[in-house]
Amino acid sequence: MVNIKIDFFVWETISAFKAIHRYFELIEAQIEKVKDEDWEELKQLPVPTDEEEYQTEYAPKIQAHKNEFEKVLPMLVGYSFVMMLFSELEFRINEICRELKKRDHLPLKINDFKGNLIERFSKFLIIANKPPLENIEKAEITDFILIRNCVVHNNGFIKNFSDPKKLRNRVNNKLHIEMAGKGNNERIRVSGRFLYSKIEFFIAMFRRLFDALNFGPEYPVIYHRQSRWLEKCEPLKAVV
Repeated sequence: MVNIKIDFFVWETISAFKAIHRYFELIEAQIEKVKDEDWEELKQLPVPTDEEEYQTEYAPKIQAHKNEFEKVLPMLVGYSFVMMLFSELEFRINEICRELKKRDHLPLKINDFKGNLIERFSKFLIIANKPPLENIEKAEITDFILIRNCVVHNNGFIKNFSDPKKLRNRVNNKLHIEMAGKGNNERIRVSGRFLYSKIEFFIAMFRRLFDALNFGPEYPVIYHRQSRWLEKCEPLKAVV
């Protein structure tokens, strides 16, 4: 006789972050494709007859292409995915609390507590007598929230942000994120590698949490009773 065990709550949670990772890959690839196609069209333009024609007709088009694909679109895509990733992170943390309440019949909700996302989640885990977040996890989420807040509330600009000194310090100590522009135009620039690293970190964090909270397996585990043999199935593809 064969028993198959899988925790679909765990699988769905991890799959959601994998889907964001894949979506970002597709968006990056599509932008690169359009960038190359537009550049090929520019190369097909007639050769300018003199310097004046080049400066007035061709140079603006070349500069616009460069600005769009090297500055504007990467900025917009990066900001969009910061907001998307935070939304998923917040939702999945709240869902874990709801799932724990249901599975363990806990008489509490995450919204019973005051504070930011990390503070409320940490208090919930303590009262529920569950393993806490690790310090590195708290630090990573806190830093990500700071960057997200600047993007959401100030469009990534440093000027007029609530805590520019703290933000600048975090950016200077993080890989794949930097400041662009000067003076009033200084703002955060988020790279694809920063987003990929955050997605991978959150996937690892949730896997550790699920293991610590005694949730079931992410992928099907087959148990053959007669032979007492356990087999872990090949990973299922994310479906979101």
